[in-house]
Amino acid sequence: MDNPETAEFLCGLDGTAITLDPPSEPPLHLPRQTWVIDKTLSERSEWMTQQDVDDGLGLPEQGEDSIVPESYITYLVWDKVPRESLREEEFWGLEIESRREIRDKFREAFPKLKKHGYLPRMSTMSKIIYEKATGNMHFSGFSRAGRTDANEEWHDKYYVLFRLAKPSPKTDWVKDLTGWTW
Repeated sequence: MDNPETAEFLCGLDGTAITLDPPSEPPLHLPRQTWVIDKTLSERSEWMTQQDVDDGLGLPEQGEDSIVPESYITYLVWDKVPRESLREEEFWGLEIESRREIRDKFREAFPKLKKHGYLPRMSTMSKIIYEKATGNMHFSGFSRAGRTDANEEWHDKYYVLFRLAKPSPKTDWVKDLTGWTW
């Protein structure tokens, strides 16, 4: 697999049971689980350069006895959460108090996402799944993520990055909240 043109995928796995035995230490704390592949929705390879690896975007190289010897393989399995993504037209059409409630929930949920040290590279409101009836909020749908400082203190700039606030046109809008649209 030297280039994307000759890439091979693990095809024909529909109906296969896969048991995940993740590490029990932080940050995951996940139990052993068995999943059955009902249907393959899509498969995609992401090619990485040595610089990507040096920047910490890949996982440690696997050993010679692994499924992909001396290389990398990552499986991502998820379940769709109920409800749909927030939409900008809908959000900005709400009363200011309703928008504040969503931002409050975002500020509560955001550290749970950030504590793992990654954020979506293209942060938008569509990455937020919000269930108004329960107040539950999830983050979903980002195919690329970049490292971030998990210990960085909260800053209102995250509202802007996810389009939950509009900054002023000032060049120092990050430092001065005056003129922001809430």
